[in-house]
Amino acid sequence: VVTTFDATYENATLKTEVQLANESSSNIKNATLLFELLSPKTNEVILSKKIDLNDAIKSNGTLDKTFEFPITQPKKWDPEHPNLYTYRITLRANNATEIIERKIGFKQIEIRGNKVYVNNMPIKLRGACRHETDPLRGRSLIGNEWVNDVKLFIGENINYIRTSHYPPPEEFINACDSLGMFV
Repeated sequence: VVTTFDATYENATLKTEVQLANESSSNIKNATLLFELLSPKTNEVILSKKIDLNDAIKSNGTLDKTFEFPITQPKKWDPEHPNLYTYRITLRANNATEIIERKIGFKQIEIRGNKVYVNNMPIKLRGACRHETDPLRGRSLIGNEWVNDVKLFIGENINYIRTSHYPPPEEFINACDSLGMFV
């Protein structure tokens, strides 16, 4: 998912790249995708778009598609206002349904010269490095420890965390997105 704003940073385009994999022994025909975007806090439906896929997905094959939707005046994501929308994609095919749901923020990050801009506003990154470590369990975090870590960083006036050589877990990325932290 990629969000880009128009020249005035008022309206946005929500671009979604989807790869559908058919792991069954028969072809899939007449599949449909339902894209839904729900607003932060109120869960009001901002976008509801049903698309019939005319392409068959061959047995043990994949189908790659890109979809773009205009979004009028979305609430922007920034560290002080980490507005997150719920983005839900529902696939219906061969009497089966699969739903994927993610939290997304409308932000466009650009580098101009030696400055970083988020939604056309310059930001100053104040960061620190972080290893995923617990003093008692090592590299095994549980529960809300990711959220607690991010809150500790925010409390020290840090807005940017540099991770280590291993990929950070999804729970950590979600905590950063929801609390307004750059990674």
